[in-house]
Amino acid sequence: AATGAAGEGAVAAAPAGRAGDLPAPRSAAEDAVPTPRAGPEPATEGTTFTAGIDGVTFPERLPGYRTPAFPREIAQRGFRGRVALRALVSRDGTVARVEPGSGETSSKALVAAAVEAVRSWHYRPATLDGRPVDAWITVIIAFGGGS
Repeated sequence: AATGAAGEGAVAAAPAGRAGDLPAPRSAAEDAVPTPRAGPEPATEGTTFTAGIDGVTFPERLPGYRTPAFPREIAQRGFRGRVALRALVSRDGTVARVEPGSGETSSKALVAAAVEAVRSWHYRPATLDGRPVDAWITVIIAFGGGS
């Protein structure tokens, strides 16, 4: 039989025949509890969406936006028309890109006036699952009371 007390930090040996009763030492990594996740993060960085599709909300245009200037020479001739544009509203609410869409006018002056105005607009951004996202919208500008 051994004599003397076990020193500080010593591990007591299991009595003969009971070695299986003590668990093997574990590392700190094995004792770590994994953090539960609610699911994968949506891959929205660098992705553009279309507002109104697949759960993407529509951006809300903020007050104080500038209306397009109706080119004087066109207005004097009594011209009326609509311009359709596609605008990419970024996650920070600015208009990142504007592209002419299909419309009822072929007037380059009206398209240019509409594009210039829309580029200056600010929005509350579209969201997906409560997170702001870049989203395409369609903007229709009516000139001369066109409907």
